[in-house]
Amino acid sequence: MDVSVIRGIWGLHKMYLKWSQTVRDKEFLVEMHLKNLEPEDTKEQSAEKKDEKEKEEAVVRDLLVSQRRRTASAVAYVYAYITDTGTTMDTRPIPASDVR
Repeated sequence: MDVSVIRGIWGLHKMYLKWSQTVRDKEFLVEMHLKNLEPEDTKEQSAEKKDEKEKEEAVVRDLLVSQRRRTASAVAYVYAYITDTGTTMDTRPIPASDVR
């Protein structure tokens, strides 16, 4: 590829990055302006919604942690079985006739 083509592409890429950052900055400023225009009771409601969202996220986080623990214990069980018996797991695909 010609060097001038590569430099042109690189220049366009830089221009795109600057443009996208400008758009993000403007969107952020508009959002901050809109938040400043919210009445006080709406801010309290949004704080309540934020608390509810944090509680929901905590529940989901706890579920994910418990699933990871169960998965880790299952993996540990299989690993212990394999090391104790000296066997390997059969990794061949199951024939379609055996699947019900």
